Amino acid sequence: MKRGVFITAILALLAGGFAVLSNRAVDIAPFAANAASIWNGKKVEFDGLHFLSPATLKPYLPLSRSNLEWLIFPSRIEKELQKNDMVKKAVISSCSGDLFSQWGCFRIKIVEDRPADFVLGKNTGWIFSESGRFLATGHY
Repeated sequence: MKRGVFITAILALLAGGFAVLSNRAVDIAPFAANAASIWNGKKVEFDGLHFLSPATLKPYLPLSRSNLEWLIFPSRIEKELQKNDMVKKAVISSCSGDLFSQWGCFRIKIVEDRPADFVLGKNTGWIFSESGRFLATGHY
C-alpha cells in the first residue's frame, strides 16, 4: 500500500511540474510576441521646431531600425534628418531618466534652417534659407 501511495505521489509531482512548465510557456508567450516592440518600439520627442512639424520629419526617421542602433549610432539618424532642406542640424539623445524606464524614448533637437530671402520673378517666387539653400518655390 505504501508503495502505491509513493508512486502516486511521484506521478502527481511530475504532473504538477509539467503543469507549471506549461504555464511558464504561456507566461513567456506575450514577451515573445512583444519582442519586436521592445527592440523597435519608439517614442520620439522633438525640440526646436518652429516651421517644421513632427509629421514632416517622420518620413526621414528610420523607425524600423532597432533602439540599440539608435543609441549606438545616432549620427546615422541625424544624417537622415538632415536630408530635409529645412534641417540645418539634428542631435539625438535618449530621454532623461534611467535607461530601463526610458527605453525606446528619444529626444531630437532640431536646428532649423530658417527662411531668410524671398526672390520674386514673373508670377513666381523663390524662398532661400539663411545659409543660402533653396527651400521652396511659389506662384502668385
